[in-house]
Amino acid sequence: MSHCNLVDIVDYLDGELPPNKEKAVRTHLEECEECDFVMSDIKALRAFAALIGLSFEGPINST
Repeated sequence: MSHCNLVDIVDYLDGELPPNKEKAVRTHLEECEECDFVMSDIKALRAFAALIGLSFEGPINST
């Protein structure tokens, strides 16, 4: 698998991937430091946004 795209990482964090794709993304994140770092950044951004009262609802544009 090449690098994950942002939408796949967000959908993975939200538990919105089908089981086969979730497994593939999880395996990739365990093996790819760069994608794991992106996932950590998304988690940190969400935590900060929650701290200041923002939320990220709705679809993410992958373009």
